[in-house]
Amino acid sequence: MNTILLYLINLVIASWVTCLADRSIADRPLWTQRSYCLACHHVLSWYDLIPLVSAFILRGHCRSCQAPYATWKRLLLVEGVIPLIGLFVLVTGSWTMVVTFYLLVFLALEDWATMTCTVFPAWIWAGFLFLLKEPSSNDIICMVTVLILVTLLSVTKLLGWGDVPVILIACLIFDSANFALFIIVACLSTLVYLLVSTRRQAPFIPFLTLAFVLLLILTH
Repeated sequence: MNTILLYLINLVIASWVTCLADRSIADRPLWTQRSYCLACHHVLSWYDLIPLVSAFILRGHCRSCQAPYATWKRLLLVEGVIPLIGLFVLVTGSWTMVVTFYLLVFLALEDWATMTCTVFPAWIWAGFLFLLKEPSSNDIICMVTVLILVTLLSVTKLLGWGDVPVILIACLIFDSANFALFIIVACLSTLVYLLVSTRRQAPFIPFLTLAFVLLLILTH
């Protein structure tokens, strides 16, 4: 029963996070209005916002204008895969891991759609993790080194500026060995995507998020 409850909580969080990401992608205000259709601006009723159930009944379309708001693949990701991963992170990790996961989901959705992301939440969270961890002098040296290297890569446009705080967050969460593995997995998965995709550029944060999840699974 507790597992089902925790899954439902993660289902609500996943729906809320993706709603915020959709608003950000559409360049709409995040907090000033109740949930609404991005096509016709119809304010959604409570029975249109029941996670999983409403999407299944409406088949991913707005009740008012019938405009599609999600494909079946997107619904499977948002209301199936993401909540399950969130449940795993919640059960096996700490609350900071859960917050980190959903922050990465938000940034990954933005980055995938627009090749950019809202950077300031990531910087705020990185600063909070830094204060929470109380790093040693060696940790600080390592983080400064990583920050300098990633910034240089961003300046040369090999990475985006949004990638910098995400990588710094991973540096604060993982030890040196797991952080190195995190970077390797993210880079290899990005390379594979570029080889099989028609896109000439790849958003990096989705693959950083994938590496984060895979590393959590492997270490637990």
